[in-house]
Amino acid sequence: MSPCVPISLDQFNQQVFACQDKAFTLAFYILGNTTAACGAVQKAFLQVYANRGNDDNNISVKILQEVILMCRPAKPSKAHSAVEEIPGWELLDCCEQEALLLVDVLQESYQNAARILNNSESDIARVVAQGRYKLIRNSDSVQE
Repeated sequence: MSPCVPISLDQFNQQVFACQDKAFTLAFYILGNTTAACGAVQKAFLQVYANRGNDDNNISVKILQEVILMCRPAKPSKAHSAVEEIPGWELLDCCEQEALLLVDVLQESYQNAARILNNSESDIARVVAQGRYKLIRNSDSVQE
């Protein structure tokens, strides 16, 4: 059996490059601020690189996980919200927002969203449906 060798910086950078737009989009939608999003993404990249191992297949999943973790304690900017046009967005639970961002905005599969959020696919499907229902219900009440 060959020894486990961590992925190289070049291999890591290639995978980061492949998912950097998704990572920034996710952070921006959560935080609503370009500067804060850039900072969160940069910290996420550094954290994932520092904890990398020989599993180079899940770098993008790990980065998106870390972006969510970096953004959770941060307060969204009141100056601008990337989803302020969506009536009722602020009424959604954090888990509903995260699942909807992954599935509907970033077009992640339910399987990848489940891996990113450490949940089952059926739970992700339920949370996404729940979030969509709340948005539709709120949209209907705003129009009346």
